Amino acid sequence: MRFPHYNFETEYNTTAGYFYGDLTSYGFHDGIDVNDNFGGNSDIGKPIIAMCDGIVTSIHEHISKPTFGKHLHYQIDGVWGTYYVHHAHCKEIYVKVGDQIKEGQLIATIGNSGTDWAHDHWAIKKQPTGIDAIAHNQEELKMWENPVEFV
Repeated sequence: MRFPHYNFETEYNTTAGYFYGDLTSYGFHDGIDVNDNFGGNSDIGKPIIAMCDGIVTSIHEHISKPTFGKHLHYQIDGVWGTYYVHHAHCKEIYVKVGDQIKEGQLIATIGNSGTDWAHDHWAIKKQPTGIDAIAHNQEELKMWENPVEFV
């Protein structure tokens, strides 16, 4: 298992947007917002790679703001059980529903679809919650896992 960005620990940060569990206008942030270290929209087009082997379960696109924009989910199975990885605000998505993906495979690029500033909204779901699900309260937030701690 790996982080979803090359050189994650040196070239990316999780401090420019919301972190897992932060209170938002709609409830609680179910993932983390990943940005490169240069700020602004400098990370548009940078790769999002598969954390581990899995299967793509959904791809969806919104054209309005604020939304998840272009986003995808893929299922991963391991000693932890079955989980679902979510990446939102993509510029491009290079996989389709049903694709078997491999750890380290390029699956999408960072974008600013559905938002003003480019970033990767990266979330880990403990169970299927629906394509556009959000955590309205702390009880619902229990359906997600802190992605950094998960890796």
